[in-house]
Amino acid sequence: MAQKLTATRTAVFDRYLRQPLHDNGGVVHSPPAPAPVNSEQGENHTQVTGQILKFFKRAVVLSKEGPFYRLFVYCGRRCACGRLSSQCRPPTTLRVRATGCTELSVTWSPRMPLNPFHEESYVIAWRLGGPEGQGDDATGWKQLSLHSRDDCEEVDNKTKLRIFHDGVPELSPVTFRIRAKNAWGYSDWSEEAQGKTLARPSEDGGFTGPLGPANDGHEVYTWTQTNSEVGLKVPIGAGRRSKDIKFKVTPSRIEIRLVVPEGQSDELLVGPFPKRIKTDETNWQIEETEEDGRHIALQMQKAEKMEKWPSFIDGDQHPRIDTRLVRFYANQMNMGGMGGVDIFE
Repeated sequence: MAQKLTATRTAVFDRYLRQPLHDNGGVVHSPPAPAPVNSEQGENHTQVTGQILKFFKRAVVLSKEGPFYRLFVYCGRRCACGRLSSQCRPPTTLRVRATGCTELSVTWSPRMPLNPFHEESYVIAWRLGGPEGQGDDATGWKQLSLHSRDDCEEVDNKTKLRIFHDGVPELSPVTFRIRAKNAWGYSDWSEEAQGKTLARPSEDGGFTGPLGPANDGHEVYTWTQTNSEVGLKVPIGAGRRSKDIKFKVTPSRIEIRLVVPEGQSDELLVGPFPKRIKTDETNWQIEETEEDGRHIALQMQKAEKMEKWPSFIDGDQHPRIDTRLVRFYANQMNMGGMGGVDIFE
């Protein structure tokens, strides 16, 4: 019964809304039409609001760069001896990147409060090795105190700090962590980050790398480079023939597979190149020498001459070399018109 009364009231109310409106003179008036929305006015209002906010943000930035503000902050910090600082928080986005055979760059983002009198320095810790054995109880950690202004470099529009850590053994993994400190104590340690120093290139501008499971008992391949070519030597078993090798190369990837018993991996060397090559000028053959034994010899043309390859395969398991130590030599015959000058890069 209640549902029936509700339906009846709704129908009567809808019929009432559809009836025209009358005034005392009997003139029919239609309901007023809604005002049209002006899209240009809305866009102008948004633009004006954005400009006002931009103005205030810029005013805040300029006020912090002004001499009076700097003098005020300087006096507060010197007089309070750091006691006006806030509690430190652990830095974030710790990143480690190899920059040389014995050098790594370490970058992090400080978590600075709004307190203009806040000051903090840092303690960085490192140890040789990968992520295994993480935690405060792990042994082998070495520490170094860093002053934020004297020892650190501001990067990324002054949002991050960076240092260069030298004296690390060649081709060694290193684990880093960092924490902040000031007059109120230390923050917690940041998350750990790993990096690995570069390898020193061979006299031929290359290095070595690991082979896949189908390696016939051999562990590494050897690669070299010139200003225009990349060479590769992959050792194989004494009984291997060309029919046992599946070779595929594209401008950005190589696949060398061997015929193996069913159920075993056939990968000998598979992965992407760090640079591009010319596939129509790629040649390979099986050779056997007293020095290298039986191996696959491969010659490829670089897509861009004078490019320095950091590795043969672009991957974490394949060592990268310090390309700053690679020197290309060119004589007057392949450089043309340079007389008797020897050119290095």
